[in-house]
Amino acid sequence: MEKSTTSASRNEKSSNSLRLIIAFSENQLRLIRIKRVHILAPVGEKPDNMKNYSGSWAEIRDLSGKSLYKRIIHESFEGNIEVQTGRTDEPFAWQKTSDIERLAIVLLPELPDADHVAIFRRSPDAKDASPLELGHFSLKI
Repeated sequence: MEKSTTSASRNEKSSNSLRLIIAFSENQLRLIRIKRVHILAPVGEKPDNMKNYSGSWAEIRDLSGKSLYKRIIHESFEGNIEVQTGRTDEPFAWQKTSDIERLAIVLLPELPDADHVAIFRRSPDAKDASPLELGHFSLKI
């Protein structure tokens, strides 16, 4: 049985993490900054939990493309913003926008075999479909 690379012991090997600041609008992502920080990153997701996950996540991969770590990102990268409706029964709603650039901050463990991070998204209506890779960035700093 293959040992999970997302266990807590994996994060204990190094107390260094990488903080990525990613700018995005619609499906356009660009890495603004990557910085080594002395903090433990959260424990990654178990691979079985991600098979039909709908939402966004970051996946650290080695040079061959093998997944080393996955982490859910609570930013959807879909270009939606929450707006006030002015209604008391439903004070907030999601509105699609394409002209606003936003930032996401992602904290990942610094792993010795890591080559790059890929950002993925799977829509709720596409749970059985393959995820969409929105972009990937080198982790070499």
